[in-house]
Amino acid sequence: DPAAARQLLREAGVPDGYRVAITVTSTQPRLIEECRLIAADLCRAGLNGAVDVVDYATWFDRVIRAGDFQLSGDYWGSPIWDPDDSVSMNTRSGGRWEAGALSDTAFDASIDAGYGTVVNADRQTIYRTAQERMLDVVPIIPTVQPHMLRTSSARLAGFVATPCAQLRTLRDAWIGGL
Repeated sequence: DPAAARQLLREAGVPDGYRVAITVTSTQPRLIEECRLIAADLCRAGLNGAVDVVDYATWFDRVIRAGDFQLSGDYWGSPIWDPDDSVSMNTRSGGRWEAGALSDTAFDASIDAGYGTVVNADRQTIYRTAQERMLDVVPIIPTVQPHMLRTSSARLAGFVATPCAQLRTLRDAWIGGL
């Protein structure tokens, strides 16, 4: 609702046309397009949404090392099907890819508790708590890209697509009907 967004921005004291830049690396063309769509939505809300496309070294230095950005886009394809990997590396305070903007002991405690148990039912409860806390404190908006992996031949047999878009199962695949 662009009108409601403009009203909330006015109430917060944000001037019309305030520039909000999304910093994205030139190595990810699909992500650049996604960021342009987000910038267009920002413009509809009365902001000056812009996409700053930079080379990967500049992006890494600005976003990951210095934290010198307003918004940024990135993709993460985890090699394991578990929140321990991407959640702890991307959002936990001081995580490997966390851009220095998060410091929340309650969120970190949830992540640590999930990481520390192997009982599935307990992990589901713990990670649900972490997700709820994440909505309040984590300065990222996770998006899902379900269309990232496609097979191009019906003759491909034995391949199992993974939710994390890894191609490890190709070692057990073959081309049939030759």
